[in-house]
Order: sequence, then structure tokens, then C-alpha cells
Amino acid sequence: MTGTGGANSRIDAAHSACVLIGVDAYTQLAPLRAVKNNLTRLKETLTDPDVWGVPGELCQVVSNPGSQQELIAPIRKAASAARGTLIVYYAGHGFIDPSDGALYLTLPDTEPGEIDGAVPYEWLRRAIRDNGSARRRIVVLDCCYSGKALDGGMSAVENLQAAALMEDVEGSYVATSCAKTRLALSPRGEECTAFTGELVKVLAEGDPDGPEELTLDMVFGRVRARLKEKRRPLPQVQNQNGVGSLPFVKNRQWSASAATPPPPASGPTPAGRKRWSCLLAVAAVTAVAATVAVQADPLAWWKDRKAAGPCSKGASLLSVSDALNRATELENLGANVDGLSAISLNAQGEAWVLADNKPGRLFRVRLGSPEHLAPEVLKIQTLKRGNGVPYSEGFDGEGLVVEKGGKTVLISSEADSTIRRFRLSDGRELGTLPVPAEWASVSAGGRAGGNRNLESLTTTTDGRYLYTGLEGPLVGDGDRAGRNRLRIQRYKGTPGGAYALDGQFAYEADAGAYLVDLVALGPDRLLALERSYASGLGNSIRVYEVSLAGAKNVTDVRYLAGEPPDSFVTEHRPLVLDLADCPAGDIEVPEGQTQPNPLLDNVEGMALDNRPTGGGGHRVLYLVSDNNSKKDQVTRVYAVKVKTSVR
Repeated sequence: MTGTGGANSRIDAAHSACVLIGVDAYTQLAPLRAVKNNLTRLKETLTDPDVWGVPGELCQVVSNPGSQQELIAPIRKAASAARGTLIVYYAGHGFIDPSDGALYLTLPDTEPGEIDGAVPYEWLRRAIRDNGSARRRIVVLDCCYSGKALDGGMSAVENLQAAALMEDVEGSYVATSCAKTRLALSPRGEECTAFTGELVKVLAEGDPDGPEELTLDMVFGRVRARLKEKRRPLPQVQNQNGVGSLPFVKNRQWSASAATPPPPASGPTPAGRKRWSCLLAVAAVTAVAATVAVQADPLAWWKDRKAAGPCSKGASLLSVSDALNRATELENLGANVDGLSAISLNAQGEAWVLADNKPGRLFRVRLGSPEHLAPEVLKIQTLKRGNGVPYSEGFDGEGLVVEKGGKTVLISSEADSTIRRFRLSDGRELGTLPVPAEWASVSAGGRAGGNRNLESLTTTTDGRYLYTGLEGPLVGDGDRAGRNRLRIQRYKGTPGGAYALDGQFAYEADAGAYLVDLVALGPDRLLALERSYASGLGNSIRVYEVSLAGAKNVTDVRYLAGEPPDSFVTEHRPLVLDLADCPAGDIEVPEGQTQPNPLLDNVEGMALDNRPTGGGGHRVLYLVSDNNSKKDQVTRVYAVKVKTSVR
């Protein structure tokens, strides 16, 4: 196959062709109305002679292809017509086949999780590779995912890059819309999807700091920067044989006069004067600050930098402690304190904290006061099977409830989608609770993701109702514009005794977020902890109050993908806490991490002290972060005063 050409080659529109494919009208999956606008705006931009100028007859739009052939045939035709560059764009739902990790692109009638009605990405790749003689081949995928990779716990987006590679196609360039750990995002009220919208703007508007012609790397670099500013999923690229460094489109914001440097002036330039002004201003401010500091309380700088204070109208951070993070090795107790995934308060004002690593362990922790957290491990209890043998593999405990009476605990386990009861005195398993059959992993005959199933666990104060929730969606439940469609299971029973399944409720998380814990405020009211992570941006940690009163029971609804918005208990939910809004004080982001607020980390567990504090429905909410046993993450405990509707 012909190479990409010499260093002075450019991606010439005159001998190129494009196929722009989009699916917006689904019969079985959530519609993606913005995709139709993607196709219109992208064609307008690529055919504009002031941008790229590919001939209009060589830029074909394929909207809602009705069959696999209708999607693939236009690609073969365009590949045969293109002598310079072939561009293939697809926008719509995509999913991963859990049996082999292969990527599939959906059609209007594709059913949730059913590969027969979708198009294997491999077919698209072969159509591009095996037809025509285009010197360069560019693939752009803008996918909102309706499924997750289920084997080995990877998300569909983590598999996307591996599945979409074109390493055997010389002179290829692949751009995907998703970061490794976050769903593609189609924001409400915007003309196009997040990724394509920014791509069109960069192509059409140019770059004020760029050269006369922008390369592919420059275009997608600027798209990435704009998405990062908005805290949205970041695109990823794969570049074969330097295609990304070739001139691609005209830069509309470039001008010859702007590119010519002005002649030297005899005196200071305005920019120079401005810089001196800034330096003088900084010096003056520094001097004033130093004067004030002499007169003020010598400890004021410490008090001002404490991680405490208002987060929002109804939430205030009381204190934060990384004491457990420093106690990575407790010589007197003989165990590492890391991988903490859940926390549950006991009657003595202490807490039991669960580790999700092996072997399964509980830590009894003295927390200190909410205003001055000083967590200290008092006891370690290893969890054992009924025969007294400790769990060595396959436990992965995520949710924790100390049952009324304080003699037993319930623990939800992701590894095998199980809720077990343990005796606290010796850590022995006493039995299990029923779990919906479809909540088992795919490998065990269910529809749950490998490490995104049973994550949360909570009970009402009287122990009559128990709740657990799925971290990620079941196969077929999918998402709506990047918002995972999840399920919450309610149980009814007695503490220490039997519990029976008592209804299921649909829950829709924020875009790219997962449900990691629940706290019961009452029989029909919960706090829900959502966590998301985006590479290069960091975490988002939010707590919402959710009402189940009058909510639809979705136990018998096989797929949530077709449910209307009012079937979800999250249609109207107040935000209780956004941890990013809390003051970080002198806390610093660990080396190797990026966070919008240094307070943020991989928060997984929460527990609510039901005793009112300060009036007005305020209570103390405790959060704990899971460092995943990594040096660049932190084991952290938070105490936050929050206001709920429960008085």
C-alpha cells in the first residue's frame, strides 16, 4: 500500500471522499436527536472551501441505515472513489460483545445487547482497508454506549480503543469521542453531541494561535482542550505513519498580517509595560499582605487554610482526615488499611469500615468528633466462610450494613453478586440473601457487569427495609445520552432474620456517573452517592436525595432502555452535596493525579449519623475514599453536615 507521502504532503480535499453515518432514530434504544444535526453541520463544514472543500458529491451522508449492507456499502464506494484521503464518521449507540470484546455499531432497529442486529466494527475496518487506494484513511467514532464490557470488569469505553485500532492500515488515523472511563456525552439543549459539536466549531472557527493550516493533531488537540474546560469526556486518537502531523484544514483565524512580527520599537512595548505593571501590582499586594500579617493573629494562615467551611446552602464540610492513609501498615494489628469501600456506624459512635481487597476484612474505627476527625483502627476482623476458612479470592466486598443489635453485618459482594450475613464476633458467614437472577454476572448467566454490579447496601433504622443498588447498568438497560440506567432493589424483613425481595426501582445517574452507595433516610427515601472519573480531569462526587414514593416497580421490566423518563426515581431529585464545591484548605492533589478540587478522590462509601445536628434537618454524613491500594490515591475520611428533607 502506498505510504503517506513526504514531509510536505497535505491532506488534499480535491481527491478525497467522506462518508458521514449517523443513527438518531431508534426503535428499541434511546433516541439520539443531536446526531441528525451532527451530520448536517459536519458536511457543511467539510465541504466549505474556506475550511477543507471536499466536493459535495464526494461527501455522502448516510442517515439511519436500515441494514448492515446500507451502512457498509457507502464506505466501500467512497473508498474506491478516494485517491487522496478517505474519512469515515459514525455517530450513534455502540456496544461491546461480552463474549469476545468486539465493538458493534448499532442500527435503528438494534435491540439492547443483541449483536445480530448491529454492525461489527471489524466489517467497517475491512471495508476501509480492502477497498480503493486512498493514501490516508481517517475514522472518527462518536458513540454513546448502550452496553459495557463484562469480562474482566472493563467498561465499553476502555475496550473501544483496543477494538477500534487500525494498526494494519498504513496511513490511518482513528479518533474516538470517549475517555477510557467515561461515557460519551450528548448534552441536553445543545445542537450537536459534545464531541462533534466541538469538532465542528474548531474546524469552522479555526485557532487564533495556530498556523495557516491546521493538522489533524492540532484540530483534535484543540477539541480536547475545549472539552476539558467543560469537564466533558476527552477524545482519544491513534496515529499511524504521521498522518496527524500533515496539514489538513485552513485556519480561518490566521492572517498574513497577524503572522508577520511588528518592527522593533525604541521604547517599551505595550506588552512590556503591561508585564511591568503586573509585577508592580503583585509587589504592592505582597507588601500589603505582609503588613497585615504582622498585625493579625499569627495562626490565621493555618485557620484560613483548614479544609472546612460551607460547600453550598445546605452542606458544610466539617473536617477531613488522611490519618488512615498514613497508617498503611499497622504493625500491632498486622494488616494494611487500604481499599476501603464502605462505612457503617455502630451504636458506640464508632464505625465499621469494609476493605474490598483480599482477604475480606472489616476495620473497627474510632472516628473522633465530626469537627476534628482523627480515625484510628481499633480492631481488624477477617471475614471467613461458614467453615471458618478466610476468603482468599473472589470476595470484593462493596456494601456494608451493621444490623440492629450490632452482632451481625450484611455485606454485598461484586465478585459473585451476593449479599452475605456475617457474625461480628468471629467473622464467620451465617448465610446469604436472595438476589435477582439477572443481577448475576454474564458469565454466571445473568446480565450484570463484571465489576459494576452489587455496590451499595443500606437499611432503615428499624431494619425493616433493606436496599441495594447496581453500580452500572444491566445488559440491555443501557444509558440515555451517557446517563446510566440503573436499578435499586428493596427488601423487606427483620434484622438478623430473613429478607424477601420487595420491589425494584429505576435510577438514572448523571452523565458518565455510577451509583456507588446508598443511605436510607426512611422507608421510601434515600441518599444516593454518584461517582465519575474522567482521564485528565479527575473525579466528580455528588450526593442526591431520592424519593421512591409512588415510583414504578420495574421488577418485571426486562429492559429499561424503553422506559419513559418519569419511570425513573431520579427525574426530580435535589442535590445534597457536590464535594467539588467544598473548601480544600491546604490539601494538595497527590503526585500523579489530576483533580478539579484537591479534596476529591475515589469516594466509594458513606454513612449518615441519624442524630440531628444544628437544627433544620441537618445531620453528619461520613464519606470514605478507596485508594485502590495505589500510591497516587488517598484513603480519606470526610465529615460533612448536610441538610435533608427528613427532620
